[in-house]
Amino acid sequence: MKKNYFLLLIFGLSVFCFNSVFAATYHIAKKDLTKIQNNKAQALHVPILMYHHIVKRSIHDPYSVSPEVFDQQMNWLKQKGYQVVTYADFYQAMLKNKVLPKKSVVITFDDGDVDQYSAAWPILKKYHYSALFYITTNFIGHRQWMSWKMLKELSVAGNMEIGAHTMSHPNLAKLSSEKQWRELKVSKDILEKNLNTKIIFFAYPGGAQNASTISLLQKAGYLSAATTRH
Repeated sequence: MKKNYFLLLIFGLSVFCFNSVFAATYHIAKKDLTKIQNNKAQALHVPILMYHHIVKRSIHDPYSVSPEVFDQQMNWLKQKGYQVVTYADFYQAMLKNKVLPKKSVVITFDDGDVDQYSAAWPILKKYHYSALFYITTNFIGHRQWMSWKMLKELSVAGNMEIGAHTMSHPNLAKLSSEKQWRELKVSKDILEKNLNTKIIFFAYPGGAQNASTISLLQKAGYLSAATTRH
C-alpha cells in the first residue's frame, strides 16, 4: 500500500486572554496541506496546542506555563466541549479513515522537558487526555529533560504518543542534506530501538526546513511532519 505523506502547515500565535487564564503559545492547524502524494487526503481545521515547559516562570515567557495555568487550560477545554484526540486519530481523519468529534483538539509537547512528565502528565491523566511528545534525543537523561525510564512509561501508557524532534534541535534549513539525514534518521532509530515502538510523526525544530527536508523525511519513514509559521 502506498504511504501518504503530509507537511502540516501549523500557524502559531501567543494567547493572553480569558482573564489571563491562557498565557501560552499554541498553534492552529489550518486547512492547507502541501506535498500530498495522492488525492486521498482531506484538509481539516483542528487546533493543535503546543507546549514546552510546564513550570512557573514569568508570564511573559512564551515557552512556559505553570502547572496551575495548564490545569486551568485543560479544564477550559472540557468546559467548552472540546474532545482531545490522539495525533494518530487526526492523521487517520486526514486520510478519511476516521471521523473526528466536532470540536476535536490535539495536545503536543516539544523537546522532552522533565516537567512534561512530572507536571503535565498527571494533569493529562486527571482529564483523561492524550498527548504527543516530540523528543530531541540528545537531551534525554540530562538534568532538565526526561529519562528513558520516563519516556518508556509514557510510550506504554496507551493514550500518549512519542514523535521525533531531531537529535540536537538544529535549524534544519541551514544544514546540508547529509547532516539533515543524520538528524532525522538517527533520532528516529534511537527512539524506536529504546522504546520498541514505531516513530512516524515528526516536528521541525523552530518550524525550519529547506527544499531537501521533506524528501528526506519521507525516505526516513515518517508519515507526517508539523511546522510552524510565526
